[in-house]
Amino acid sequence: MKPHLLAAFLLTLVTMVRAQEAQGPHWLQPRSDYKMRVTAGFQIWGLYTMNGEVYDEATQTWQPTSDRLNFMLRRTRLAFKGRPYERLKYNLTLAIDHVGNDDYDGATGGGNNGSFPNVSLWNAWVQWQVLPASDALHLTAGYLPPQLHRESFTSALAVSSLEKAMSQNYARRHLTGTGPGRAAGINLGGMWRNETQRVAFSYDLGLFAPTFGGPTAGRKAAPVWVGRGVLHLGDPEFGRYRLGAGFNTFGKRKGVSLGVGGSWQGATDRFDRSTGLAFDLLANYGPFNLKGDYTLMQRRAADGDGTFRVHTRTWNMAASVNLPFGKYLLEPALMAYGFDGPMDALGQEHTKATAAFSGRETALDVGLNLHLNPGKLIVQVHYTLRNGNAGAAGDEARVNQYFSQSGQAIRRGDWLGMGLIGKF
Repeated sequence: MKPHLLAAFLLTLVTMVRAQEAQGPHWLQPRSDYKMRVTAGFQIWGLYTMNGEVYDEATQTWQPTSDRLNFMLRRTRLAFKGRPYERLKYNLTLAIDHVGNDDYDGATGGGNNGSFPNVSLWNAWVQWQVLPASDALHLTAGYLPPQLHRESFTSALAVSSLEKAMSQNYARRHLTGTGPGRAAGINLGGMWRNETQRVAFSYDLGLFAPTFGGPTAGRKAAPVWVGRGVLHLGDPEFGRYRLGAGFNTFGKRKGVSLGVGGSWQGATDRFDRSTGLAFDLLANYGPFNLKGDYTLMQRRAADGDGTFRVHTRTWNMAASVNLPFGKYLLEPALMAYGFDGPMDALGQEHTKATAAFSGRETALDVGLNLHLNPGKLIVQVHYTLRNGNAGAAGDEARVNQYFSQSGQAIRRGDWLGMGLIGKF
């Protein structure tokens, strides 16, 4: 090549590189077709609660509460989502929950949101696809649920039961100290697929710094490490890596997902160490859907007598089947969950000292879901049976979710519920 042609070529190349640098890296070029997507979801309930009781501290006796009809806006989700850059997306979700809740009804999850409901932040994160042509590595930062207990990060508008299994609440409080189970942090995750062998693997590794619902984590603080891996056999659970999980695939999937995860946290004001170990599964085969998880939780602390450990566990199982019903879809569904903690006096004293739960709780949800538009517009009729045992702590103790509501000691009654779910 002649010298003057070579010089012209190099000058053109340098000009192009500088022009691209002036505009920024390729992955930061705004998408010409970018539009923010706004979605809304709601869950409206009508409940009839039977055989509830509340503890009267003045007489130190349990007093029956009248059977009651109650209407409630159980959940509202308003989400703002988008992908402004080719490899960068965001999620901002707001929540309005428990509007009209009666504290003496059988429902769980929180007290009445008041006559002028408060709006809460539910999710707020940004996710970057690190590798341009690969689904193997994504970095998420913001306010989100740690990916450990399947029921915890499955949308409440996607489960087959009227209410989510409260096993999620025990796992969430173990990780973050709060019922919503969210914390600020970062998460690395990705997915690998082998199309010919019909096998896939997805993973998440997160680091979170919860304040346990207060202005500070305390004089001593430690972040929470959370990791989870999932083996997908047959059809994968999702086409591309994502946070969260689903349940009913409406016949689109034939596959099984097997997950295992763990958590670790160092010393805080309440304990010297806190760990968790979780197992979960999701199986979909045509019209049949099955899921479950089992989570072991442990905390270690010390008192005047030396070091002690607190062991608790929580679990849930759910199953459903999709049946044609004229132009619609009928989904009979069954869900059960339980929690087991220390029952003896010393064990419950240690549990209280480490801000954990004790006693026992079980619940069974049986119902029908009529899908007017599968997964989008659903009418529900369910019956929930509940039971709890406070162990040696005594009648007035609020040792777990069955016995505790808005600072009062109660025994939750069984309840018949009708619900309407809408997602738009």
